[in-house]
Amino acid sequence: MDEVFTVRTTDFVNVLKKNLQTNTDIILPKDYDILKTCAGRENSPVCGSFSVDEACVEYGNYKNRGRRPSKFVKADESFIKSIFENLSKIGYVELKNTSAILTTKAKDVIGDVVQSLKEE
Repeated sequence: MDEVFTVRTTDFVNVLKKNLQTNTDIILPKDYDILKTCAGRENSPVCGSFSVDEACVEYGNYKNRGRRPSKFVKADESFIKSIFENLSKIGYVELKNTSAILTTKAKDVIGDVVQSLKEE
């Protein structure tokens, strides 16, 4: 797994994102195109593949409350749960109690992505 640190992060994320987008077993949440991802957001995500993109960044943001000071609000848990359920369904993550562990299948996919980036 140390090989991951030998390639550029942005290239790695883009190739892995394309790999996940081509997987037909991943199901987007119901009404994903009209739902907001967090109470601090004003609109729903513009990008069609937001669930893959949002998995790569922090969840939640600071909510603008007008004159009152801004306050951090958490993201909607249903999106986070749906991402982990999809990853466990395709066999990339094994859920145990409160932790998620990468499986050997996911490590093989990550290794293939790293090898393809090293060849370029």
